[in-house]
Amino acid sequence: MSTAEPTQTPFRDETAELTDTERIANALGGRTRIELLYYLADADEPVRQFEIADALEVTPPTITRSKQFLLREEFVIDGNDGLYVPEEVEAVLADLRGLLIDPETDYSSE
Repeated sequence: MSTAEPTQTPFRDETAELTDTERIANALGGRTRIELLYYLADADEPVRQFEIADALEVTPPTITRSKQFLLREEFVIDGNDGLYVPEEVEAVLADLRGLLIDPETDYSSE
């Protein structure tokens, strides 16, 4: 039997990059997660869970579920003083806001 190496197909490189895209899409899969991320990105300092629940007008268990998912995906950090988003996530959220506000703009060249 021959043990030839698998043929590299043109789409392999493109699909290899989908992992991050899928991760982001899954993390942003719910309105509460998106609102939570935006709320944290706009905050000047870490925010405690109960404050987030009050501000977003949802129950604390709703924030807990969203937080657990976002922590696992490393979109938020749970520090001693509360939750916050890392700088690189803030940058992505800013780009996403731009796309949502003005979907006609081509951001690929920036």
